[in-house]
Amino acid sequence: MSQPDTKQRILMIAAELFARQGYTGTTIADIARELGTTTAALYYHFPSKAAILSGLLARPLTAYMRLLGSLDSGQATPEDLLGAIIDICADSRELASILDRDPAALAMIDEQLPRSSAELTAQTVAALAGPDPDRAALIRANAALAVAKAATIAAMQLGGGKLEAADRAEVLAIAVRALKDLSRTYRADCQGRQHWPISWGPSIRARPASGSWHLARATLEAICYQTRDVVEAMAADSGVTLDMLKVDGGVTANDLCMQLQADILGVAVSRPVVAETTALGAAYAAGLTAGFWRDTTELRANWRESRRWEPTWSADRRAVGYAGWKKAVDRTLNWVDVG
Repeated sequence: MSQPDTKQRILMIAAELFARQGYTGTTIADIARELGTTTAALYYHFPSKAAILSGLLARPLTAYMRLLGSLDSGQATPEDLLGAIIDICADSRELASILDRDPAALAMIDEQLPRSSAELTAQTVAALAGPDPDRAALIRANAALAVAKAATIAAMQLGGGKLEAADRAEVLAIAVRALKDLSRTYRADCQGRQHWPISWGPSIRARPASGSWHLARATLEAICYQTRDVVEAMAADSGVTLDMLKVDGGVTANDLCMQLQADILGVAVSRPVVAETTALGAAYAAGLTAGFWRDTTELRANWRESRRWEPTWSADRRAVGYAGWKKAVDRTLNWVDVG
């Protein structure tokens, strides 16, 4: 077995023993016994138990140093800070159970860091709260930090111990939303609207404080507001009022988008178990042709709901948001002359 493989095995075994017996209660002999080797052989890879703990710290330390650099620069956005917190939580998942069991391990780790975990947390909260924060700003900063940590752990538990990129993005969006909207950004995606003269996507009211999360959030809102435009046009033509929206397609995998859609429409949004209905429709068409299903009544009976979102916004908030959307759309009209 190569040296890197042996080191990795030592770290894995040590992490399990530290979590089960505590850092203080685990000896080098315990680790060597689990590894099936001698203490002398183990010392060849790690000179001490503290060195093994440092090895376990290597990955989280990368995100820690990124957070430290962001804080010291004074130029970091909330997305930068909360993103680093998410990465620290994800990379230190194994350490968490060790530190919970044995505070002595946390003390040893803090001795190796330029700033203790308590100091770093306090500085992060201060940066998230902004200059001269009031009590509400400090509460939001602490809430965002707590959301980032708890949601990361929950996402990893649901993901079998891994934090997928899509889950990380959603955790970050939720944490930033818990903090505050630094600016209201509307993205006027003009595709599919006949009264808009050109198919483009200007971003309205993007400020220096606006980050990638704001543009992502604005894009999701644009999808939902365009849907409301279509729903209102259909209601005006047909006289039928929508009481629930059944959705499908890839974007329905984004829970934040689905909640926004319910809030913006003011009606429940229902996602089916099988959201990729293009493929499902092709299968249904083939099945009907082959006689596998007798008629569309059987197909409708196959539909099952996976999840439903209920609106949470007040009527006033819904009206203000839609008015802002229409104002943003108006600002894009005739922006570019088309020859």
